[in-house]
Amino acid sequence: MEDWDFVRRLERFGPTCCIKDPPLVTSSRRFAGRHPVEIVSGWIRIHLLYWLGLLYWLGVSPDRLNEIYRTQAPSSRTRCVARRYR
Repeated sequence: MEDWDFVRRLERFGPTCCIKDPPLVTSSRRFAGRHPVEIVSGWIRIHLLYWLGLLYWLGVSPDRLNEIYRTQAPSSRTRCVARRYR
């Protein structure tokens, strides 16, 4: 949530811009060997973070946001897989 807060404060000083060129290129290595269900569950977690950002913007307390996030936190197995690709 700190990054959302930072961007919100930054935009008070002027408009932000989108850098379109050169295009962003990413690697698919982090998905190699992962089960499709695991990949989809990761996408669901990402969308949960967007919802948490909306709740933060609406004024929900950080303690409540933490409680919501903890119930949706990735399992220890998923964390180990994520560390392997860093």
